[in-house]
Amino acid sequence: MKELLHNHDYIFILFLSFFSMMILDSTNNYIGNHLVMTMKLEDSAIGIVTCAMVLPEIFIIMNFHKLIKKFGTRKTYLIAIVTQIIRCAIYTMTSNLYVFMLASVVHGFMVGCGTVCIVSYIHKKVPTYMLATAMTIYGGFTVVGYALQSQLFGIIYQLFGSHMIFITTIIFTVIALFMVLKTKRFDD
Repeated sequence: MKELLHNHDYIFILFLSFFSMMILDSTNNYIGNHLVMTMKLEDSAIGIVTCAMVLPEIFIIMNFHKLIKKFGTRKTYLIAIVTQIIRCAIYTMTSNLYVFMLASVVHGFMVGCGTVCIVSYIHKKVPTYMLATAMTIYGGFTVVGYALQSQLFGIIYQLFGSHMIFITTIIFTVIALFMVLKTKRFDD
């Protein structure tokens, strides 16, 4: 485990996932509240938006490796980051369910990054004999990060409302954007 904590590539991807992938999961916890309480939509809007997020996600994840082959890890991650920023910006500006649903379709890009880019990056940067430990730590880090961000969003929601959750997500994701733009850790 000590070896992993000294592996700067591994630590980098943990923090990159904190600012990109984990924040997405925490944000999704509050989408239902936003739809019903802020946008004043019927409860059924939650299921409609969930379908708009999940159904394309299946196709995107199944084909994500093609994006990585075509554009490389860095550009693919940048696509995911930019779509997440645009998605959250639209969430903050719209009160229209159909526009909200349309923005939700790109959800799968960041999920694809989390499941394909991050895992393949860990496989490249961590010795084979450490992979099980690395993935266990990644899973634990994800759960703790998700819990901390969800708690933060609970406070933000109470104090400022759901729009601020999406703005906070944009801020976190912009940090991830700079991390990807500035790093030389990706092979492509």
